[in-house]
Amino acid sequence: MSQTFVLRHHRYSNRAHRNVTLKIVVAKKSGEHNNELRILMHLKKSSDSSHPGHKHVLHLLDFFYLDGPNGRHLCLVSDVLGPNTSSVAECCKPDYRLDGCLGRDISTQLLLAVDYIHLSGIVHGGEPTTFPFESNYSL
Repeated sequence: MSQTFVLRHHRYSNRAHRNVTLKIVVAKKSGEHNNELRILMHLKKSSDSSHPGHKHVLHLLDFFYLDGPNGRHLCLVSDVLGPNTSSVAECCKPDYRLDGCLGRDISTQLLLAVDYIHLSGIVHGGEPTTFPFESNYSL
């Protein structure tokens, strides 16, 4: 349970401005042993930026805690990711099937991302919702 916002900030880039996401986690899931933070910190420490899957994985830029009326919230700052595959498929009406080239692009990049996190010692056991993919295909 969380809320995610896209922000424009200059701190995380040598460019004038950079879009980042701010994910605010509900207080009851924001404890010191938050699994998402633990995994993102592990990836940050064991990062092999030369691996082709590196650019298809979320990378933590910063984190902090925010005290609010409902408790203490973990806030994660990261790069902006691409759309989730469900929303891309919704653009492919009426049958919600991805074009073959787009499907291959997404599948290849997803496999590279999974290989990268596996080599970093992480196993993805959840549902893939969003990951940064790129394609020359226009929707």
